[in-house]
Amino acid sequence: RLHFVFQNPVKASGGDKPLTGITVQVDAGHGGSRDGAVYEGIKEKDLTLAMSKKLEALLLEQGYNVVMTRTTDVYMDLYDRADIANDVGADIFVSIHANAYEDPEIYGAMTYYHPSSGRGKRLAQAIQTPMCQAAGAKDKGVRDADFVVLRETDMCAVLVETGFMTNHNELMQLNDSDYQDKLVKGICEGIVRYLNTN
Repeated sequence: RLHFVFQNPVKASGGDKPLTGITVQVDAGHGGSRDGAVYEGIKEKDLTLAMSKKLEALLLEQGYNVVMTRTTDVYMDLYDRADIANDVGADIFVSIHANAYEDPEIYGAMTYYHPSSGRGKRLAQAIQTPMCQAAGAKDKGVRDADFVVLRETDMCAVLVETGFMTNHNELMQLNDSDYQDKLVKGICEGIVRYLNTN
């Protein structure tokens, strides 16, 4: 049976921040036996976990409930990831990934949504712009895809491709904690913006 933990919201200065009552599922792509993309000795599963933990911390500061599909280097089935989100009744689902492409000149960030989901498209657009602005990343826009985690989730869901590991310069950025902070700050800003307007 899957185990998942409801994280406690962090205490903000001046007493407790009120809980919004909104649950965000943060999904760190890959893990365990699934490394994801691997370039120059850097594994996608490690990048996604680091960024997902940073995103969790920011969302908790905002007073949201956060459920993580993984907090350690473990294998998670794609359908199980969706099942967790459905079981806890998450309001939105955000999966964090890093991209790869045969052309090493290609770089930039993009966000995917399921073609059947208008909400997903709005969330993708809400995240994409501030993420690219905060990190100074090339904006490769939003696009739709029939990914399992987007198709099998009951709630509004997106998959964020934070950059291309096949581009050396972008890979070095993705592996940099300060750059990760900027990306995640933008992702969080987009999530908050979406939740406040929908």
